[in-house]
Amino acid sequence: MGSFVDHQFDEARSLVRMGVRGCGKMPNYSIETPCEFLTINGVDLALNQSVSKRHVFNGGSHKEILDDVAWGNSWSSEIMTYSELEALLGRLCGSAKMH
Repeated sequence: MGSFVDHQFDEARSLVRMGVRGCGKMPNYSIETPCEFLTINGVDLALNQSVSKRHVFNGGSHKEILDDVAWGNSWSSEIMTYSELEALLGRLCGSAKMH
């Protein structure tokens, strides 16, 4: 959640992808904002690249990973919005308190 704020991602439009390598205890994650589209005659045309802003973070330290290796295709195909991430973290915190 802090990475959204620190890097000024748009909470309404930005998406989170989880890293799918490793054992899943503290997966790396990326936050990306899709590019803007212009619709002409029912066809969406990208105004620029498919992702206008993307950062990759270490799942343990939450520090940005600047190495290009982290940009490969080792990311989940599923995405989460800021609101979905917030709800998931709330459920996980509530579950931890019960145990």
